[in-house]
Amino acid sequence: MLSFMSITVTALHASARPGSNSKWLLDRAMERLDRAATLRRVEVDWHVRSVVDLDVQPCVGCDDCRTTGRCSIGDDMDGLYPLLRSSQVIIVASPIFFRGLPSSLKAVVDRCQCLWADRFLLGLAGPTAGRRGLVLLAGASRQDRDYQPAEGIMTAWFRSLGVSAHEVVRGQGLDREGEAAGRSDLVDRIDAAVSSLIEDVVSR
Repeated sequence: MLSFMSITVTALHASARPGSNSKWLLDRAMERLDRAATLRRVEVDWHVRSVVDLDVQPCVGCDDCRTTGRCSIGDDMDGLYPLLRSSQVIIVASPIFFRGLPSSLKAVVDRCQCLWADRFLLGLAGPTAGRRGLVLLAGASRQDRDYQPAEGIMTAWFRSLGVSAHEVVRGQGLDREGEAAGRSDLVDRIDAAVSSLIEDVVSR
C-alpha cells in the first residue's frame, strides 16, 4: 500500500478584480504544486483565502500582544492565525499598488504583530525548519525598484511567521487584464519556483 505524506498550504490573494493577473499567477502556482505533489506522493491540504472578502480591522498599536502573544481584536484574523502559524507552505499573490501592497493585504500583515511578539519577545512560537513561502507579484511597471518595497514587507512578514525561506516571482509589465496567461516566461518561473519549494518541503 502506498504511503502519502501530507502538507498544509495556505494561499492568500489580494486582488479585488475578477480575472486579475495576480489571481492567474496563483492559479498557475496551485495547479503546478498539485501536480508536483502528486508525483511525490504528497497530499495537499489547501486553504485559499481572498483577503478582500475578509473582515480584517487595522492594527491599532495597543501592544497587548507584547505580553500575551495574541491580538485583542476579534475578526476574521481569528481564522487565519492558526493557518499562518502551522502551514508548511504559505503563498501570497498580490498586485502592486504604488510600489506596495493593497490595503487589504497590508492589514493582514500588520495584524501579525502578535505572531512577531509570540516568536521574538515571548519565545512561544514553534520551529521554523521546513516552512517555505512563495510571493507572486503582478504590476504594470518593468522597473525592479517598483517591486522592492513590497518584497521587503513580505520578507519581514515571513520572518515573523517563522517561514525560513521564500521565493518571489515578479509579474512585471502586466498592464491589462489577462496578460499574464500569455507570458511563457512567467509560466517557466512559477513552475521552477514551485518545483524548488516542493523539493525543499518534502526533503525537510
